[in-house]
Amino acid sequence: LVVDPLVHPDYPVPAGARRSFVDGPLYDVATEALIAPYALDPRWHELNHAAGLSGEDAGLNRFEPRFFYLLGGPLNRPRPEVDVWSPTQLRVTTPDTGHPSLIRMLNLNYFPSRARFTDEAGNLVAMAEIIAHDGREFRDTLSGADFAPLLRDVGRPLVTPVVAFGAAERYDLLVQAPHPGRYLLNVDFLHWSRRGVLATRTVPLVAG
Repeated sequence: LVVDPLVHPDYPVPAGARRSFVDGPLYDVATEALIAPYALDPRWHELNHAAGLSGEDAGLNRFEPRFFYLLGGPLNRPRPEVDVWSPTQLRVTTPDTGHPSLIRMLNLNYFPSRARFTDEAGNLVAMAEIIAHDGREFRDTLSGADFAPLLRDVGRPLVTPVVAFGAAERYDLLVQAPHPGRYLLNVDFLHWSRRGVLATRTVPLVAG
């Protein structure tokens, strides 16, 4: 569920842009997207809905996924009439092409996930700024101000090439490539205890 805030007169919104919260930074509506890693253990889908409720060992302590997906896609287009909505590529902006893109990342896994932004050669590129976590924006709460300013507004933006998140966690990322070209969003599916990479799914990012 995505709730767009009301436009406050102190924080106007020009055409083609939006804010993810009332005083949030502007982002480009045309390139807003949702990315949701999801893994599936087919054994769980063969169990009765009430499996384990009477104390029997149904094996629900073991999540052994065999199928790995990246669900979601651009939010400015009608949803495709398909069973699985999965992006083949995403567009992102550059400093010369307007406001940053907004990628909403939601981990639908029981296992942790890790998102890595790279160039096509696999080199990490710090092109993601984390602006909110689980719907709560990052603010300078130590400033003593009546209304805490955003970290980015006090010169401390949370810019990174890697975002790690656990089950059901959500992050809002402003994404802007440094130059036009092709980049990659690589999402690693990690085992919860061994921390090994079970699978990686990649979405090309076309910038410019």
